Amino acid sequence: MAMGEALAVALEGADTFDPTAIDERTVQIATLTFAAELVFLQIAGEAGQSLAAAPSPAMAVQREADLRALVREVADLMGTSILQAAGNVVTPQGMANLVSQLVGAVEAEMESW
Repeated sequence: MAMGEALAVALEGADTFDPTAIDERTVQIATLTFAAELVFLQIAGEAGQSLAAAPSPAMAVQREADLRALVREVADLMGTSILQAAGNVVTPQGMANLVSQLVGAVEAEMESW
């Protein structure tokens, strides 16, 4: 599911799939979206009880949406520079490091709330 979301975001606006339209920026967007989904799943899993303890289902949905927005913002802001520092090459270890750094940044931001 995370990969599907990443591709949908990266290829947004394309009426038909054109493999020649995939450039470095498209790959970067897909990579950051995929990393953001992994970060969201990790943090939401850790915060599952607090999300479930919301006073209402609507509040739980809002908390989840807020968390997802925060994760995407952090991924966009921090992830781009992390990817660029790595030469826009992502190995499995590089993805793990990217996700780890983003999780730490999101958690730090959440602590300041």
